[in-house]
Amino acid sequence: IALAEASRKARRIGEPLLAAIVLLLAGANALVTNEHHAELVRNGASESWSKAIYPLSDLLRRVKPHKIYIDDWGMFDNLRLLNRGRLPLDVGIDSSARTRLEPAERSAVLRRIAETDSVFVGHPDGAELYTGLNAKLLEVATEAGYRQEMLARIPDRNERVIFEVFRFVKAPDPGSAKN
Repeated sequence: IALAEASRKARRIGEPLLAAIVLLLAGANALVTNEHHAELVRNGASESWSKAIYPLSDLLRRVKPHKIYIDDWGMFDNLRLLNRGRLPLDVGIDSSARTRLEPAERSAVLRRIAETDSVFVGHPDGAELYTGLNAKLLEVATEAGYRQEMLARIPDRNERVIFEVFRFVKAPDPGSAKN
């Protein structure tokens, strides 16, 4: 509006000057948009907005677990939408920034870990959106005598692992091994 008013006051050169300024700004905007588009094509989307959600969704439909525990942000609603609410999704571990789990939360996580027909879905170490979730979950499982069994690592089109699908199994008792 200010440029339009200024172009009226400049009379004869006002309209061409306004057109030149608008073209300059539109051109700069197009260059910035093109740069972002080129980076997106070259690098792919971020971990939280990845097309790897589609193969993850397909895998979870094929596996048909009793329960799917989501351990990090960026998957729950996407999977629910892609599957029209038919996947048995639930939260696997509290994503708060606390370093230790409260006793009630720890008990809930232990119950989930003990379910033999359930799977967990998370991001790989270093790609977690809530840093430390994997370590918390593994700590609880290890203390309870479980080990993680990896079922699948789902990469994006740039071959970066975005999602991990795993379950927990009872670790063999080291004292029961025969010599």
